[in-house]
Amino acid sequence: MIIISNLHIRIFKESQNAIDLFYGDMTIKKGDFLYVSGDNGSGKSTLYNALTDRIHKIEGGTIRYLNISPLKQKDVFSFNDEESAELRRNISYLESEPWFRHNSTFYEALKDPAYFALKYQYLSDKKNFKNRKKELKKEFKNNRARIDEKIEYYFDNYLSSFFNIDSFSSFKREQIEHNLEEETSKGQRRFLSFFAHVIKTEIMNVSLFILDEPFTHLDNSNIKLVVDILKSLRKQNPSMVIMLTAHGNYHTFAHLITKKLTLEKGSKTLGQAKYVAKFKEVTDHEKNIVN
Repeated sequence: MIIISNLHIRIFKESQNAIDLFYGDMTIKKGDFLYVSGDNGSGKSTLYNALTDRIHKIEGGTIRYLNISPLKQKDVFSFNDEESAELRRNISYLESEPWFRHNSTFYEALKDPAYFALKYQYLSDKKNFKNRKKELKKEFKNNRARIDEKIEYYFDNYLSSFFNIDSFSSFKREQIEHNLEEETSKGQRRFLSFFAHVIKTEIMNVSLFILDEPFTHLDNSNIKLVVDILKSLRKQNPSMVIMLTAHGNYHTFAHLITKKLTLEKGSKTLGQAKYVAKFKEVTDHEKNIVN
């Protein structure tokens, strides 16, 4: 469960005065599928950055994760470095612009989110449970093997045809940077990033999966595929919260939504623009209405 209380963030944009973002109060329960909507610049990505402890200056309010026990229900904005790392281990965040390590291969791009979260968990457990070093090392090795299995599974079932690469060994060698200018499309980069975070959600059994514009540059058949995979992930991990922002394609995932957060423009205060969040439960009737 995530409890957001009276959250107020002020952001500054070039050639503009400050913009006040009032998120108010909301409770996001285990298993919720939250659809976040609003104009460009209304604060959708800012909310995601706050939830992942990437914003350190706010005007007021708190965010607490009640279901991540090591964090002891502390306010996100008071986390130390170790607590922030623990939070990010429990979250998979597909950002609006895919990011990959320089000179990484397709294979490494799929591996990295899960691997680095797994490595953090291993190092943290090794420090806290010194009497279990051999056991922890074995668990780490087994989970690394699971990552490889997941990558090969998604390559065989989805990525081989999407990237037009027949052999898994060739896929493991292909470098993203080399292909960006010559062969790789924006849709392929988006797809690669999506599956990387899907693998992390499965390996780490994350509490929250955030998807910021996951359908950008994808055609209709691949948008449907993304939605189908999200449905499958919900079945595997019923307590996981999914938060999604998308301009368009509402009809493809409307049946999954349990709550809506809409960021609407409010009246200016002392010349400053502001957006105010409206948070509501979604009825079965609304799920059947195509936006």
